Amino acid sequence: MRTGTAAALLVSAFLFTPVATGWAAWGEAEDDSEPPVAGQPADFDGAVGSYKIKTEARPTTLQAEDTLLLTARIIGSGPAGRLPRRPNLRRLPDFKRQFAIEDLPDRDRYLAGEHTWEFHYRLRPKSLMPPVKQIPAVPFVFFKPHLIPPELGYQTDYSRPIALQLIPRAIVQAQPAPMPDQVYELMEGPELLRNDRALPSPGPAAVLLLLLAPPALCAGWYITWRRLYPDAARLAHRRRSRAARQALEALHAATNEDGAPKTTAAVLANYLRQRADLTAAEPTAAEVADHLQRSGFSSLLAARVAEYFRKCDAARFGPEPLRSGTDFVPAAVELILALEADREVGE
Repeated sequence: MRTGTAAALLVSAFLFTPVATGWAAWGEAEDDSEPPVAGQPADFDGAVGSYKIKTEARPTTLQAEDTLLLTARIIGSGPAGRLPRRPNLRRLPDFKRQFAIEDLPDRDRYLAGEHTWEFHYRLRPKSLMPPVKQIPAVPFVFFKPHLIPPELGYQTDYSRPIALQLIPRAIVQAQPAPMPDQVYELMEGPELLRNDRALPSPGPAAVLLLLLAPPALCAGWYITWRRLYPDAARLAHRRRSRAARQALEALHAATNEDGAPKTTAAVLANYLRQRADLTAAEPTAAEVADHLQRSGFSSLLAARVAEYFRKCDAARFGPEPLRSGTDFVPAAVELILALEADREVGE
């Protein structure tokens, strides 16, 4: 009898040991939220928990060279210290090929009541032909703990692609004013060019008055303006000189490194705001050329400045070969000196 009981206990222990070991291992895995190295995706940024990603863009219909605002929302929760990070759109091939990308960290926020992180970007489509038709899906990789084996915890959620409509920039054409029907009537006959009335010739006094009146009015207006605003011209000249001096000092402090296109473009844009009253926060090449021509600068110089902004955009957002071959700092200094000389000649 004792021999049978001992044998039964030995068999029970032999069968129960693997089960008990498995439960113990499961319990340890359940408490372990550390992402394993094995099977870890290359684009994993450390988020632990359960998440979903959604994107929103506005506007979705835009003209060439216009920008749009993209908002990525990551919804979910996880342990402290393992929170979502900003998705890096520049390492996604579809985004890098089709868009110039600018992060907007100042607009990012966390909505505690909704367990939502919002990340913002400014996108500018690079190509009109062929047109960019959609914003691609954005993947978000996270680790979901308590799965056996732990490698299965690496999961990826994708946002939905967003359709875009990219149209050429509108060209405004002047419409001729309607003309009365009498304009299109044809006259015939010998009296067509006949004029029987003699035109009176102006006297010497009238001719002298006509010649002297415009310069006299201009001189009188100029004297009156100088008396009413004696310091206006001097203050305007001082403001323009200070803008040029500050821009040149900033450029001399810059270096022709990888960040030179962004730095020099920002310095030149700030100079144009103070010097030529440019209002755009991040002007495009077309906006710069149009504004400089309307401000009285020569069309050739306006085209040079616009070409410089195009090269800066190409170096910042284009492929690697476009980032070499241009000395951005000396070129920006040369443009500022040329703008100062052009305006002084015009004044």
